[in-house]
Amino acid sequence: SLRLVQFMRERMQTTEEAQHRRVDALLWPVLEPMLKDLIRLNTERGSTPVLVYLPTVEEFSSPKHDVRRARLLASAKAAGIASIDLTPDLRAVNADSVNWMFISPNMLPIRGNSGHYTAAGNRWVANRLATHLRELPTIAAVNGLVATAARSQGNTASSASASAICRRSRSLAASSNASTTTS
Repeated sequence: SLRLVQFMRERMQTTEEAQHRRVDALLWPVLEPMLKDLIRLNTERGSTPVLVYLPTVEEFSSPKHDVRRARLLASAKAAGIASIDLTPDLRAVNADSVNWMFISPNMLPIRGNSGHYTAAGNRWVANRLATHLRELPTIAAVNGLVATAARSQGNTASSASASAICRRSRSLAASSNASTTTS
């Protein structure tokens, strides 16, 4: 029976727009309560959630998912969740570098890998994400508090750790900016 279902799905070839409408009908009604639960759980644990939107290779040159992406980001904002959208960053990458960031259908012989980030793509995401995280007010405040608390306590080990964290943050920002401009 599973093979019959797979066969029917392949033969029906519904349009992408129809597939999106079906998914949206299921997704949007549960998204708001899910985001509220996420805020509640993180508040109980003393953490701050951040929604990160990772664009696909298709989103480099096509705006067809922009409306759905904007709706997701607006939902997160309405729920009080900070978000980072890497789509503008991806669209700023040189066109000849984008294909190195994603697994192509011919790269790996395993079905379903196409479109995932490569090692180079994951490094790019990590660098961009580190930069954007440092720009979020809650993260910037925590970084400042760690350094200030260590200095005010006169704890040289903590102060050294805070200094190392700050140096590492500046180093990541510099390497991220360098990789963005050279990519």
